Amino acid sequence: MTLWELTKRVNTEIRPERFDEEKHYTREGEVHCTSSAFLVNETLDKALVVYHNIYDSYTWVGGHNDGERDFLSVAKREAMEETGISSLTLFSSKPVHLGFLPVKEHVKRGEIVKAHTHLNVTFAFLVSERETIRVKEDENSDVRWIKIDDLCTLSKEPHMIPVFRETIENLRCIASEKREALQKLPEKLLPWYDENKRDLPWRKDKDAYRVWVSEIMLQQTRVEAGKAYFERFMRELPTVYDLATCSEEKLMKLWEGLGYYNRARNMQKTAKLIAEKGEFPRTKEELVSFPGIGAYTAGAVASIAFDQKEPAVDGNVVRVLSRITEEYRVDPKELFSSMLRPIYPDRAGDFTQSLMELGATVCLPNGDPLCERCPMRELCQARKNGTIDLLPVLPKKREREKKNIFVYCIRTPNGVALRKRTSGVLKGMWEFPSFEEECLSSLPIEHAEVTEIRTHTHIFTHVEWNMTCYFLTAEHTSFETYREDEIRKNLSIPSAFRWILK
Repeated sequence: MTLWELTKRVNTEIRPERFDEEKHYTREGEVHCTSSAFLVNETLDKALVVYHNIYDSYTWVGGHNDGERDFLSVAKREAMEETGISSLTLFSSKPVHLGFLPVKEHVKRGEIVKAHTHLNVTFAFLVSERETIRVKEDENSDVRWIKIDDLCTLSKEPHMIPVFRETIENLRCIASEKREALQKLPEKLLPWYDENKRDLPWRKDKDAYRVWVSEIMLQQTRVEAGKAYFERFMRELPTVYDLATCSEEKLMKLWEGLGYYNRARNMQKTAKLIAEKGEFPRTKEELVSFPGIGAYTAGAVASIAFDQKEPAVDGNVVRVLSRITEEYRVDPKELFSSMLRPIYPDRAGDFTQSLMELGATVCLPNGDPLCERCPMRELCQARKNGTIDLLPVLPKKREREKKNIFVYCIRTPNGVALRKRTSGVLKGMWEFPSFEEECLSSLPIEHAEVTEIRTHTHIFTHVEWNMTCYFLTAEHTSFETYREDEIRKNLSIPSAFRWILK
């Protein structure tokens, strides 16, 4: 937000064209820019204020821009400096106050400061009451939480009282807009979903087993890629009892290429427990007690299969709701679950899927949503405030560990050498013998010849393998060997090694 944009939004006798931007961003003119932060708790009923010695009054925190044009960053920095807080979250990109504030003549650090005017913009930030606070002693003598409506009675500056009242009212208006947008979700989304939902194989009925398998399968898999896997899985293992009694080798082969193989193993553990019980669990509380079923999957199965009013908040839904409510908290899944639960309609399963559908087909990631197709476009706070590109706020990615992996594809007259991994990210999976050090000379092979060397990079969530594969022919090896047709048909080779088969 530039000074020009600010002044256009302020009703004042000082006209925008009279401003010298280079001058008034600093303290040189009689009017200059300041940024303030209105710090409030999660429930918006308390404010964190300072007793400002210069003004001899309780007030919000803030400071001069001194040439900086990023008003929001200045407000955040000043808030942290004046209160000592280490963590705060933007409540809305929309200012809660914008206007000219008179400053009387005062003494600062032994120097007389003449009366002047602040062109001030104030943003609201959320702060936990558990945060440690401190006094910035050269300017303030107290920092404390107060009831938000008591701010006007604490102020000794009469001209600031209407400013505080306006700020509090604007804060509550923004909060009301967020609530209204959320409450309108069912009436806006369900008709849109009825007209626009995709024809997906797991939506053909509400069988709990099919819903559960699809949710587990799609956790780390694109929908288009997941269709064929799901249909093949259902042909081979159509009931929870089939999954419970399936051999691990067959299960891994059905899961081959999907990755995150513990998902499949946990599914089978759960299938065995359900088979013993004799019926599929119906409530979220029951579902989360089974291996591999977290809050999201439990909510999805409970709502989609059994029409229970249980939210299922995954990354797609977080993106949708973060934009609709302009929510800047990192990982607000629990927050959104608690906000959604009271507004769930009777068509609980369809509502859950409508949120998923909106995130998958319209409210796309990376700042490229199809807003013109969105049934929530008129209520979306991020669209209204121009902050779609900023949301959702994602946690900082952990830097991937990088490993050098040496792989040996050994072909013999009896077949190709394979073994099961005994540790690491693919424990229990079949692999071409691999090591973290080059050990060609010590391999258990006889009369071997290297025919080719290829490199490949495979990326897991937190690990990156830089792979060097030696292709060899040998007369004999003490590794187990398997025919190529047997490997392709019966043995599950994870994606990290499947490129070698090609």
